[in-house]
Amino acid sequence: MPRVIWTERASAQPADIESDELEDQLIALAAGLSRFPERGRKIPELFGEPEYKILREVILARKARLLYLFIPDSSEVLILGIILKGVIFRSELLGPYFNP
Repeated sequence: MPRVIWTERASAQPADIESDELEDQLIALAAGLSRFPERGRKIPELFGEPEYKILREVILARKARLLYLFIPDSSEVLILGIILKGVIFRSELLGPYFNP
């Protein structure tokens, strides 16, 4: 099972969420990626970019999207960021790891 690692930028985001319940749900969702890292879908906004093949997202219905990197046969899942409902995807959310 791969271990889940939060980037510095992503680890700061739950503190900005006003709802403790939503924060707990997102942390639990991220923890579940250690068991099912391939469960997420590819990020549609990155279609046509090289990053499209390795970046994924899981969705907390009507609340948020959790962006992460998983390379098959890797021992790590890297959480890159959270997009709350109503916020538009921007490549800056991926941090310095990618420049689509």
